[in-house]
Amino acid sequence: MSVKVYFFEILHYNICIEKCIEKITKIQKTKKEIFMTTYAYARVSTVEQNLDRQIDSFLEYGVAKKNIICDKCSGKDFERKNYEKLMKKLKKGDLLIIKSIDRLGRNYQAIIDEWKKIIYQ
Repeated sequence: MSVKVYFFEILHYNICIEKCIEKITKIQKTKKEIFMTTYAYARVSTVEQNLDRQIDSFLEYGVAKKNIICDKCSGKDFERKNYEKLMKKLKKGDLLIIKSIDRLGRNYQAIIDEWKKIIYQ
């Protein structure tokens, strides 16, 4: 699929959003990459939890509200209604931003496998 995936927070290293935006912008300029569409994925584990901080971060980065995809369900697997719709939308050249790696899923190996599937298929 060849989609670029960036996490605002990489594993245990917290990176402030400004540094991430700066890094992504630098990558775009140096590689002269123009992303077709920028999407963001936000997830919380329960319906009682709030998505606002994740959504606000994506809006601050400049992601169009219509391209912010959200789920309120467990990260135990990737069978999530809106996540599955997002995966069908992604095309070569798109950029997918996720606030932190744990928002993608719960199991580290499953996250790595999913990440590989997104960027290589």
